[in-house]
Amino acid sequence: MQDIILVVLVLVWIGACICCFRASPGAFRRAGISAMAVLGGTLVIWLGGNSVLGKFDLAWRSWVNTCFLVVMILACLAIPICAAGCMYKRKQWLFQMMCLLCVAELLIGGWWGTFFAALSYQPERDIVWEGRALVEEDQGFLGTRFAYYPRVGPLFKGKETVYVTYEMDKRLCLD
Repeated sequence: MQDIILVVLVLVWIGACICCFRASPGAFRRAGISAMAVLGGTLVIWLGGNSVLGKFDLAWRSWVNTCFLVVMILACLAIPICAAGCMYKRKQWLFQMMCLLCVAELLIGGWWGTFFAALSYQPERDIVWEGRALVEEDQGFLGTRFAYYPRVGPLFKGKETVYVTYEMDKRLCLD
């Protein structure tokens, strides 16, 4: 049942993108196309950045991944709303159907998006241990797991872990 709901939501979202492209010029059309551009740009930067960073043994930091995810969720939720705005003056029955599907998408996609964004966040802090700059990530959801990566900058970290501990007492201390 969930697969069917997901397929229907994806098809409605694709239909909303097509409606934004085919609509007459106006504020909703510009907003819908802008949301699609933001979504496409975010995907290119995030996934393209992952592949380029992987070649240098680097990765995005946790907070950057969470920001990318939130931007994608907001863009995906904005597109059907803009499509419904584009349909407002054309066909009333189509507008009503799009509004109903927008409400369904906002309820389902908004709740799931918020849930996944909250789960994707991993608290982290920058530390210096034995003269090395490290990023400490708290990766434990129900348990305790701290992973330490080389700090490369505010947006990036090393891909390989330097140290991992499952106990609070064995966390690395600040210098």
